[in-house]
Amino acid sequence: MGWQQWTKYPELLSAYDWKWGNYMKSVNDGNLVDPDQIANAREDLEK
Repeated sequence: MGWQQWTKYPELLSAYDWKWGNYMKSVNDGNLVDPDQIANAREDLEK
């Protein structure tokens, strides 16, 4: 994967999309399962 492919399909993310994607990765990996952590993540996304 090189820079040619990145420039061919440039999909830029907003800060919200980046954070949301990182939280979803944590959920899928099983790292974000505590209800308190999920509430903190939701508050962080709503800022």
